[in-house]
Amino acid sequence: MTQLTKFSRSVTGNVALVTGIASGIGRAFARVFVDEGLRVAMADVNAEHLTRAVDEIKETGHEV
Repeated sequence: MTQLTKFSRSVTGNVALVTGIASGIGRAFARVFVDEGLRVAMADVNAEHLTRAVDEIKETGHEV
């Protein structure tokens, strides 16, 4: 995954809860947050797609 953006201040070490993670904007937010050093808690009603999103982010070495 390529890094999408840089925040103007440090958020490293904080935790973000992202819902609707299976696709679209939820997944994009999760990617930006982990790139910025946040830990991400993810939720979605589609368990299969949620698992794929979790695996995708874990593969980059980030904590989910």
